Amino acid sequence: MQERKGEKLPYSFKIFPGTGNDSRLLVRTATALELPGEKKRELILSEGHEIKFITSMAIFHKGTKLEGHGRRQFAPSDEASYQMALTKLAKAGLDSRQIVVSGPEFVHIDKGNARRGFMLPVFTVQGAATISNQQEAEMAIVYGVGPKRVFGCGFMHLAGE
Repeated sequence: MQERKGEKLPYSFKIFPGTGNDSRLLVRTATALELPGEKKRELILSEGHEIKFITSMAIFHKGTKLEGHGRRQFAPSDEASYQMALTKLAKAGLDSRQIVVSGPEFVHIDKGNARRGFMLPVFTVQGAATISNQQEAEMAIVYGVGPKRVFGCGFMHLAGE
C-alpha cells in the first residue's frame, strides 16, 4: 500500500482469524487508501471529549536471559500491569478514569526465516478516557497505543464510533 501511494503512511492493524486459511485484516490509516470496500470515517476529537475503547496492549517488563528460562519479556503483576496501562494511555493523550486490564494472553511471534520467535504478553484493556492532548490522542487512534504495534498490538476499537 505504501509503495502504491508513494509515501510512508501512518497505520495500525488488527488481524481477526477466520475459518480455515482465511483471516480478516482491519487497517486504520490517517488518509484514505482508496481500496475496494474501504470505509472512510472521520472522527473529530477535542480536549475534554470522552471516548470508550478496547485494545490489546503488549505490557511487559524486560529481564535477563537467565530469568524465566530464557524469556526476556515478562508479564507484570496485576497491579503493575494496570499502572503500566495507565501510563501508556497517558502518553497517548488519554486521561483514563476507568479501565479494566485483563490477561495476559501469551502470543507467539515468529521471527521470519530464523524459525525462532518469542512470547509476547498481551493484555486486553478496555474502558473510558478523556482526551487530554488532542494531537497525541489522534496519533494513538491511528498508530495504536503502547509498544509492539508492528505485531498488531495497541489497535484501538472505539465504542460507538
